[in-house]
Amino acid sequence: MRDDFELLLSDLSIAKVLHKILDKLDVQPMLERKNSLSIAINEKEFPELFSPSSVDEDIVLEKRILTLVKLGLFTLKQSKKASFLPLVERKAKLIFNADFEEVLRVFYGREELEDAWLEALDRYDIKDKQLLELLKRNPITIKSKSEEEIVERLLEWVDEPKSKSARKESARCFWGLSKVLDKHETFKEYFGLEDMPISLLIHLQSPIIEQVLFIENQDTFYEACESEAKAFNHTVIVYASGFKASAKRIRHRRGSKMYFSVESKDIQKSFQHFQEWFYKENEANFPVYFWGDFDHAGIEILKAFKVNFENIDAWKAGYKVMVEAIKNDFGHTPIMAGKERQIKQGKKRAECAYADEVLIPLLENEIFLDQEFVEMVN
Repeated sequence: MRDDFELLLSDLSIAKVLHKILDKLDVQPMLERKNSLSIAINEKEFPELFSPSSVDEDIVLEKRILTLVKLGLFTLKQSKKASFLPLVERKAKLIFNADFEEVLRVFYGREELEDAWLEALDRYDIKDKQLLELLKRNPITIKSKSEEEIVERLLEWVDEPKSKSARKESARCFWGLSKVLDKHETFKEYFGLEDMPISLLIHLQSPIIEQVLFIENQDTFYEACESEAKAFNHTVIVYASGFKASAKRIRHRRGSKMYFSVESKDIQKSFQHFQEWFYKENEANFPVYFWGDFDHAGIEILKAFKVNFENIDAWKAGYKVMVEAIKNDFGHTPIMAGKERQIKQGKKRAECAYADEVLIPLLENEIFLDQEFVEMVN
């Protein structure tokens, strides 16, 4: 059980939250507090639950959080009526069990780290008191680098001209390591750094827009763009890799960037109209569909899309070809594709009519089919 507990504490999403709790306890010890420490289960504290960046990331994280509740690290405070819902829908919060403070400090090496980090900061005359407080509360660790080396390089970087990109500035500051600041939201906020926009490939075939179709795989996207199949008539075709289109920032102009191809100049106005709808700047209401691989991960991506597009459903025109092939005994097993670790849908619903009524029940047979199988018949 100890090994399992340490594995849970090693999860980056969980570790980030627990470090935040320890930061608060550094400022005000538990004995000086009137109330217990709690962490809300929301997009700010657990972004991976609400906008997963990889297959099953949200499902695995939810299981780990609930396991920590069973182990006593947290108490889950929620409405009894919400207990059957996913964590993201419960409006719940985690109450920290202070008996675990010493365990966490030993596991994360926070006592030694705090001392070494503070000693490194003391060697420099940091005039900006706000910056000094930020640094004191947010130690940065990099393997093979001492606290003094990190502080020295960080203070050099502070005085350098900066871009807006968090990844770029992390690489410029920390010896080419671009992901050091990924989990340090306070640093990004203080220095005005942002995650780079998500890239979207957009194709319009006509000035009339009747629906929007997200396609999972790039090869299929390009084939669809070149196809004259009637199924794509009056359709905006969009490609955004995997779970990226489920990130909430995608529907804000600073959170995504569109690269588009159009068939004629007449379509420019339509593209502008689509852009305004996509960024929630007009009242247009287009049906939205998703088409991807026929497997559990494809359904998880579809469900993740509902964060941004409540009315999204599986694209019947594409999936029905795959469904017919599987019913005719054409397809592959999860083991054949190295997908045996995908989490099964079971009784879970996607809250999308076609997916819930046709796709998820058929997936119980554990026969998959990649999207590229479908030929774009003119």
